[in-house]
Amino acid sequence: GADDYIRKPFSMRELVARVKSVLHRSGRYSNEKEVLKFQTLTLRTPQKECFVDDEPITLTTTEFDLLAFFLKNPDTAFSRSEILNRVWSADVCVVDRTVDVNVARLRKKIGRYGNRIFTKQGFGYGFKTKD
Repeated sequence: GADDYIRKPFSMRELVARVKSVLHRSGRYSNEKEVLKFQTLTLRTPQKECFVDDEPITLTTTEFDLLAFFLKNPDTAFSRSEILNRVWSADVCVVDRTVDVNVARLRKKIGRYGNRIFTKQGFGYGFKTKD
């Protein structure tokens, strides 16, 4: 039977998001590692849990997904637009500055690792693992 449907016209971004959603629900798609780690910063992806020095850190789902995106793609700067496309779902209407606000909150919440999130002026953000 049908799990989902989409009406024309639709964006490619929405189509990809819906296909991924159906595949995740069916259990046939998982490109995520169970645990993402940088020094003592740990993300447990299935549980959406974050720890610094084994202390739990409370993150929103978006903050968690943003940090996971950075940890999966270290030492690379991404434009705000690309971060929006890769972290936020297709059915959410957000602006570029939404990324700035979430990065600022994330930096505060992860303490000393906050300075690892670097800003590329006029472009976007990344997570540096090298000193």
